[in-house]
Amino acid sequence: MSMDLHEQGMSSRTFVIAAIVCVLLQAGLAPQISIAGGRVNFMIILVCLSVFSGDPTRAVVCGFCSGLFYDLSAAVPVGVMSLLLTVGSFALVHSAVGQTGGTPSARGITVGAFALVINVIYSIILLFMGLETSFVVAIFGHALPSSILTGLVAIPFLMSGVVPQSGYGFSARGGRQTGMRFKPKTRKLK
Repeated sequence: MSMDLHEQGMSSRTFVIAAIVCVLLQAGLAPQISIAGGRVNFMIILVCLSVFSGDPTRAVVCGFCSGLFYDLSAAVPVGVMSLLLTVGSFALVHSAVGQTGGTPSARGITVGAFALVINVIYSIILLFMGLETSFVVAIFGHALPSSILTGLVAIPFLMSGVVPQSGYGFSARGGRQTGMRFKPKTRKLK
């Protein structure tokens, strides 16, 4: 039991460090770098890290706070990203239940898909508000490049150990996998 508490503390400590790094990068680096019209959204990465930590309450609160920080640190309407990340983190928590111990590549695909959905909806909302000029520019000029950049930048965060790694996977035994691909051969008794 004490081992579980120790691992929980380490997970919380590394999550707080990752949250501070994401906030600093969002405030200092993200506004300065634009590649093909897209910008990295470190707040989406932070929300995905909180979702993969396995705590639904932390994920939704982190979604709201991350969205609010994004809205207050950029020249965008306040509340839009906060709403999207709150609802998105709630949906992702309930759809990614089995990925808390999944492989980093599966989590990376989930982060990329989540970033794409959030950025497309965000671009469409900005289009309806009159802040984007056209649908094509909103989707292919901002949402798609931003999602690709966010997915690529999320890889080091996913590999850094912020998200708990587990040896559990898809197994008929339901236990820890031993690395054997096939069942051992047994002799039949005659």
